[in-house]
Amino acid sequence: MQTLTFDELLRSFKQNIDTPHSLLLGAGASVESGIRSASDCVWEWKREIFLSQNPAFVDIYNNFKVESVRNAIQRWFDSKGVYPNNDSDEEYSFYAEKAFPIPDDRRKYFQNLIAGANPSIGYHLIAMLAEKGLFKSVWTTNFDGLMLKCAHKYNLIPIEVTAETPDRIYRGDGDGELLYIALHGDYKYGALKNTASELDAQNDIFVSALSYELEKRDLLVIGYSGRDKSLMAALASAYQKKGTGKLFWCGYGNNPPEPVKNLIQLVNGNGRSAFYVPTDGFDKTFYSLARYCMSEDADFLRKIDVVKKELVSAVSEFTSNFETPIAAAGKITNTNVYPITFPKNCYQLEIKINQGEKPWDFCKYLASNDVMAVPHNNFLYAWGEKEKIQTLCSGRMIGELSLTPFTRDNPIKIGSFNELLLKTVTAIIGRINSLPYSKDKVWDTTQKINKCIGNRTIVGYKGVRFSLFFDTKYS
Repeated sequence: MQTLTFDELLRSFKQNIDTPHSLLLGAGASVESGIRSASDCVWEWKREIFLSQNPAFVDIYNNFKVESVRNAIQRWFDSKGVYPNNDSDEEYSFYAEKAFPIPDDRRKYFQNLIAGANPSIGYHLIAMLAEKGLFKSVWTTNFDGLMLKCAHKYNLIPIEVTAETPDRIYRGDGDGELLYIALHGDYKYGALKNTASELDAQNDIFVSALSYELEKRDLLVIGYSGRDKSLMAALASAYQKKGTGKLFWCGYGNNPPEPVKNLIQLVNGNGRSAFYVPTDGFDKTFYSLARYCMSEDADFLRKIDVVKKELVSAVSEFTSNFETPIAAAGKITNTNVYPITFPKNCYQLEIKINQGEKPWDFCKYLASNDVMAVPHNNFLYAWGEKEKIQTLCSGRMIGELSLTPFTRDNPIKIGSFNELLLKTVTAIIGRINSLPYSKDKVWDTTQKINKCIGNRTIVGYKGVRFSLFFDTKYS
């Protein structure tokens, strides 16, 4: 299987910024917009099936993120002998239909899933690059419509194509147009494609158009695991034809799923070019792609900074105007002069705790290595470099390292998340000012204070202790 490093992908794209590309987005692209991944949906459906048949266990087995809970639920399914194997390709369609056999219930589930979700910066950057002509079509298995929602905010004319309107796909590349193809339908218009029978066959028009497009156009895939057999078959068929269009499959981490490996090998075996590219998330991928490929366009880079600030400055919606206090600071100062913003996601992982060890002790160890983490409900939640977290937790991690949403409600309602945010902010303040710090204090060793108590001399330093308070009336 041919692979490219991420920096090699960036250089390739920059050499071809004058050539339109196609995109294929899967559920992983929307995780950073606060929408559950396909894997989390499967586990939620498993939990609902299990608890609806075992209501007495609602309090015990409600949190499907915990590995022990998953194991218990999976053992119950395995004991029945009629359910798919864990992590098999059949799970998604099987459990979607098993949990909600009524089609309208399935549609309502996805409608509720995406309610209130807003496009993350990755979607904005796709739209900005589409304005420059780098992307002309976006194919997606998602129901969320985030790309469509985002495209309307830019100088683009999005052409929406769904199972209800497949003939719209036959059109030339118009200036300022972005073709948006919802392969699995859209809950606003008609039936969604979730079950095995619904996913078994792609619309013939879509398959034909995809095959035609990929003859000469490079395709970038991201956030998609290849679980839909009909779509993978359509891609395989498209790349059996002669053509110059290359396939770049961006995956999360270094180990692609078997269907992806097989497709890449098939494409290369047919004399076409296909590569697997390990990446570190949807937003980070497109942020790097946009900044590098457009590095010579100063105006474009300024626009990226503006969008980034707008997306991370949502705190302004929750506060009054920031005003510097006029009075001198006393022992305690309660002020909103410093706006706090934070990432929309953090890493979630489960680790083995050694005998006699406490989770907080391991978090202190991580903090000493530039990873901020806190324990909560048998999990650790962390901010830091993905590779470093994996290295520090090597041999102790249970399951996979995954991204999970971090919303404003987290530090308001949960003490551990408040501490994660607080000690991260404190560390940033300490480092920027080259001052020593702890989880909530920063001090200046050049401002020493000596105080005698009896025969003892106590040495102290001038410093600041921080706390975070949220005004919950601003929502």
